[in-house]
Amino acid sequence: MLNWFTANPFIPHGHCYLWQPALVSLHLLSDALIALAYYSIPLTLLYFIRKRQDIPFPQIFSLFIAFIIACGTTHLMEIWTLWHPTYWLSGVLKAGTAFVSVLTAFELVPIIPKALALPSPTQLEQSNAFLQSQIEERLRVEDELRHFQNELEQRVQARTAELVTVNQQLQREIEERRQTMVTLRESEERLRFALLASRMGMWDWNLQGQQVQWSDNLETLFGLGPGEFDGSYAMFINRLHPEDKEPVQAAINHSIATGQNYDIEFRTLLPDGKIRWLLSQGKVFYDPNGQPARMAGINIDITERKSIENNLRQLTLELEERVQERTAALEASLQEKVLLLREIHHRVKNNLQIVSSLLMLQSDTITDPYVTKVLQESQERIQSIALVHEHLYSSPNLSQIDFSSYIEKLVKSLFTTWGNPNLKLHFDLESTVINLETAFPCGLLINELVSNALIHAFPNQIKGNIWVVFRAAAAGFILVVKDDGIGLPEQLDYRNTESLGMQLICDLSQQLNGTLSLMPLQEDDNCGRRGTCFKLDFQELIYRKRL
Repeated sequence: MLNWFTANPFIPHGHCYLWQPALVSLHLLSDALIALAYYSIPLTLLYFIRKRQDIPFPQIFSLFIAFIIACGTTHLMEIWTLWHPTYWLSGVLKAGTAFVSVLTAFELVPIIPKALALPSPTQLEQSNAFLQSQIEERLRVEDELRHFQNELEQRVQARTAELVTVNQQLQREIEERRQTMVTLRESEERLRFALLASRMGMWDWNLQGQQVQWSDNLETLFGLGPGEFDGSYAMFINRLHPEDKEPVQAAINHSIATGQNYDIEFRTLLPDGKIRWLLSQGKVFYDPNGQPARMAGINIDITERKSIENNLRQLTLELEERVQERTAALEASLQEKVLLLREIHHRVKNNLQIVSSLLMLQSDTITDPYVTKVLQESQERIQSIALVHEHLYSSPNLSQIDFSSYIEKLVKSLFTTWGNPNLKLHFDLESTVINLETAFPCGLLINELVSNALIHAFPNQIKGNIWVVFRAAAAGFILVVKDDGIGLPEQLDYRNTESLGMQLICDLSQQLNGTLSLMPLQEDDNCGRRGTCFKLDFQELIYRKRL
């Protein structure tokens, strides 16, 4: 072995070059530059591997580094043997270089199909272009939704302005009606004083002798001159309007038979053909034997009051018709708005489903597991948003959804996509409704938490449990997503990680103005000592108007 590192009995390689300075310098400089290049290339590759931890086939890069370093060392040995004939050592180095070269070639052969299966830059560019088109489509859908929202707000504003106008008009009409009623009361007061002065007549009817006495004012009320009334009951009946004769006679007979006061309104025909309304009130008087003896009372001219009542009745009918028309118009407008909102939510949900389906179709054409996983996660996030719109357009209240049923449907959908048959889902959901402003970020956050648990917490489809808890609290709501899987790495800071899922969880909890906590698991906890438990305390967001 020691002879390998000695010069005997060989001669230096320089003798083969006859120690010609130009030839020796040529070989010396060439081998030195080759060795320098061979040593710099591995350093560059090593730096590249350290910076790109996600590079595929890192072992082949290590073999290339060893192979290139070995080649560089053989060239340095060529410089050494110019003056020192240690050819055994040179041969050993070349044999090592040959071994590393053969090993590298042997390892490279099975990697070639895998490397060829990697997406080419053109394929990646096409995938990026497709994703960009999907993003543009989603932005177009969002712009369309904003357009519909703006149009709806404009229509609501127009309807609101119309409602304000109608309300103002109704208030004016109500005020007019009130003024009419005030006028009516004032007219009644004036009429009362007028009747006390000259518009009231008295009558006295002897029931046993059938004579009727009228005052002069009463003759005037019936359109007769002084002394024209002959004092007969028949003449009184003849002066009545034909339609009022039977009701008046029935009222008189009823009062005589029962002793109740006589009180009736009737019309009388004046000589000029006009009609005058009279209010007649009277009382029956009895003789000592209890027999009806006489009936006396007054008649009051109520023609003006009747005219006002008729006008008021007509005004009331017209007002009621207008109110009914306005109410029908407002109800139609409200129904139109509700239908428009349902149509918007339905279209948005369908468009999001189309985007999700396109992502699924695209993922079927991708062989890279990482790209497929990214597409599936994007599909689930879009599905969680579409599910909110599905609940909205099927909900009786278009601004709120039943969040407990939404959570159960979302988690079961994720379980179908990512779960394994050895997992069990546990729900503790309080029936609660939340508004649209809160439902979107909260739904995305639940999607991320449950997806992380399904994907990472149970490797190799081990048995386990996942709990989802949602309850109302005094200060808002409490959301808990818990599993008994392998748990997070101890050194992981979930608030400062490059994981897109954890970044979304933190960002969404901030959007909800909530407090996100990674809860420690106790021995008596259902999860035992393993697993992960995230708890979010938050309040319902207030709707913000978007122009």
